[in-house]
Amino acid sequence: MTGPRNQALLSLRAALILLLSLLAAAVAGGLTYLSTHHVPDALIAAGAAAGGALALFSTIIE
Repeated sequence: MTGPRNQALLSLRAALILLLSLLAAAVAGGLTYLSTHHVPDALIAAGAAAGGALALFSTIIE
């Protein structure tokens, strides 16, 4: 097999954006669960936070 051996699966920018959005989702989901003790509400809040953070960090980080 020939080809590049050290080719990264994700760029550093993409990895940082995904990491920050997952962190925002975990914080939002955790805080929502602590306030409501209802898992579906926490999952919805985490998903919304992840989507918003993904869009935000994608525009901020260049």
